[in-house]
Amino acid sequence: MQNYYFDSNHPLRPFTFTADATPSSEPPDNALRIEPPEHGENQWPGESKGAWVLIADYRQKQGFVNGEPHTISDFGPLPESWSDTAPPTTDDPKEARINEIKASLADIDMRLTRPMAAIKWAEMTGVEADSADLEVFKTLMDQKFELQAELAGLTQ
Repeated sequence: MQNYYFDSNHPLRPFTFTADATPSSEPPDNALRIEPPEHGENQWPGESKGAWVLIADYRQKQGFVNGEPHTISDFGPLPESWSDTAPPTTDDPKEARINEIKASLADIDMRLTRPMAAIKWAEMTGVEADSADLEVFKTLMDQKFELQAELAGLTQ
C-alpha cells in the first residue's frame, strides 16, 4: 500500500512523491491512496477534492513574455502574453525603423475601427456624423499617410 503525496501549500496541489503507507491507517491530509493518472507532455497530476486531476506543467519551458526572455518555473497555464518565438531584433537602424512604422500602422488601424464604424453608421442612417469621430478619423488618417510615405521611402 502506498501514499501518494501532494503539495497542499500549492494552489494546484501537485503530486510530489510516493511512500509506503502504514497498514490499517488513514492517509495523511496531504496524500491519497489512489495512484496518480498517467500524464502526457505539459501535464502533471494534482489533487482536487480527493481525486487526481491533470494540471498544466510547463516548468522549465523557455520562451518570451511581453517580448522578454522567460522560463516557466511553476505549474499552471502559460502566461497570457507568452510566445515561443523571439521578437524580431535588428542592429540595422533602417530595419528597426521599418518595424516601428509597421507596429504603429497596426495600432492606427485598430484605433480607426471605432470612428470608422460611427461614420459608416451615420452614412447608413442619414444622420450627421459626430464631429469628435470625424476629428479622430482625420488625425489618425493623417498619421497613417505620413507613416506610409516614410515606409515607402525606406523600402524603395
